[in-house]
Amino acid sequence: MSRFPANRRLQRCAPAMMVPPILLCLAALTLYAIIANVWFSLNAMDLTQPWKTGFVGADNYVDAVTRHAFFKSSGIMLAFAGISPVIRLVLGTIVALALWQTIRGHHLFTTILVLPFGLTPVALALAWRLLLNPADGGLNQMLGLIALPKEPFEAAAMEGADCRQRIRYIALPMLKPLILVVILFRLIDLFRAFDTIWVITGGGPGNATETFNMLLYRIAFQNLNFGQSSALAILMPVLIIFCTQSFLKRLIRTMR
Repeated sequence: MSRFPANRRLQRCAPAMMVPPILLCLAALTLYAIIANVWFSLNAMDLTQPWKTGFVGADNYVDAVTRHAFFKSSGIMLAFAGISPVIRLVLGTIVALALWQTIRGHHLFTTILVLPFGLTPVALALAWRLLLNPADGGLNQMLGLIALPKEPFEAAAMEGADCRQRIRYIALPMLKPLILVVILFRLIDLFRAFDTIWVITGGGPGNATETFNMLLYRIAFQNLNFGQSSALAILMPVLIIFCTQSFLKRLIRTMR
């Protein structure tokens, strides 16, 4: 009979005992990838010139940064990451407000949201995936509005404030931390964008739509220069941190 309590204790401890090996494996794989990437970036790893080997120091970084394509692809990426979140945030907010408040044209918005139900299951699943996107999904933004306390809006309505004034002076200031978080996560996600642009334009015409990720892909898997591509892979998070630190500072001030 004494074995049963021990078995129950073992069953309770089993999930916790399984976590450390998984974390160690993930940490080992992550550390290996980082160390290997740094090592490749400091060595000559151009498969089109296999006779050039050995330690080259910062040469790969210098060659990558001094490329004209580096500045052009970085500019395209910054433009894409700067314009897309604004458009999606505005459209998502409009949808959320149309469902949250009875405004002119809300029947049209409701009809548009019902249209996906007439699509095929795959297209419908993709539509719901966009609506439930944790970064900027319209449904999540609507839930953010619903979660706001009603008392300030009721008091403003009693004071004679119309719908537009309640949204501008009450809802938006209260949603400011959420909006900053949405923009921050969306920026990070857009900096990593590759598949959509690759499928639509392939970086063309020429390299007119070649983002930083696509430049990295081209140097690694088309030019077979893994040294420079590894240097670009290390420079990419540095660029992301540099571009998003202003949002982080503003978000921290807002949370305080």
